[in-house]
Amino acid sequence: MRVSRSHRITLVCAGAAVGIGLAACSGTSGGGSAAGAGYNAAISTVVNPSSRTGGTLVFENSGDWDSIDPGNTYYGYSWDFARLYTRTLTTYAAKPGAAGEMLVPDLATSLGTVSDNGLTWTYHLKPGVKLEDGETITSQMIKYAIERTASYSTVLPIGPVYWKTCLTDPRYPGAFSDNTPGKMGLSGISTPDPATIVFHLSRPMAELGNLVSMPEAAPVPPARDTGADYYKHPLSSGPYKVQPGTGIRAARGK
Repeated sequence: MRVSRSHRITLVCAGAAVGIGLAACSGTSGGGSAAGAGYNAAISTVVNPSSRTGGTLVFENSGDWDSIDPGNTYYGYSWDFARLYTRTLTTYAAKPGAAGEMLVPDLATSLGTVSDNGLTWTYHLKPGVKLEDGETITSQMIKYAIERTASYSTVLPIGPVYWKTCLTDPRYPGAFSDNTPGKMGLSGISTPDPATIVFHLSRPMAELGNLVSMPEAAPVPPARDTGADYYKHPLSSGPYKVQPGTGIRAARGK
């Protein structure tokens, strides 16, 4: 999904979702002023901090957004923006400067347990983390989110295709073309229980923790997936949710 310039994206505080290490759900007023902050000030400090909770964020973008479907985006600033409405097994510390480059657990309880041969990574989910509609996030939702991405689908062609290069079943046809009985999905990802997800790699990959931090690994419930139209209302696992109907709209001008 591409939208013409310029357009507005509106997010509202998602009460059912558990906040991440951002200044989660900061309001549109009540903070300090960013006037005179200077070029690239946010690299080393928090600009215009706020202690407000709840409220609405409105982003005006004069460029071209590729997609707000977390499984169908490749722009760097889109991935940064996705942290407001998605959560992943790991993420980067919500701090300015070098501290923000640190990988930290998010949905997972740790940065993962690696087998001695480096071919198996296991993550356990934090208990009670929910989607915007109150449904508890499960390991199966994360597995499905990866199965629907550009790695395995022409329905969502924009995102990266890294998963096919590292898991044990590179010929998996993808969630939208899976005709196996019961749609068992990727054998390279197993979910022994709703709170455990295991990645089986074709070769050791020290940077898997970085891969599971990407938006395409944000949970998507299979029953709520609308394929190419999912961008119209991606279900939030983060502190904000996209406002249906006004969440993303294209308009000429400005």
